[in-house]
Amino acid sequence: MKKKLYYTVEKELQDIDGIEETTGHKTITTYSVVNGEIEKQFDIECANDENSEEAINDYLIDNGMGDDEFDLIIL
Repeated sequence: MKKKLYYTVEKELQDIDGIEETTGHKTITTYSVVNGEIEKQFDIECANDENSEEAINDYLIDNGMGDDEFDLIIL
C-alpha cells in the first residue's frame, strides 16, 4: 500500500514599494498523518519553474526513501 504524503507550495514574495512580487523561488512543505496526528516531514526550497512533485520525488530518492511508494497530495 502506498504511503500518503501531503504537501503545500508557498511562493516566496518580496515587497517593492508596497507591491508584492514573487522572487522566483518557492518552498514545498510535506506532511504525513501518523497515529491520527499531522506531522511535518521536510521542506524543499526550489525555483518556481521546477515541478513540485518531481522535486519531492528527487528529495525522497536522495534521502534513502526512493524504494517506498507515495501518493503525493497537494493541500
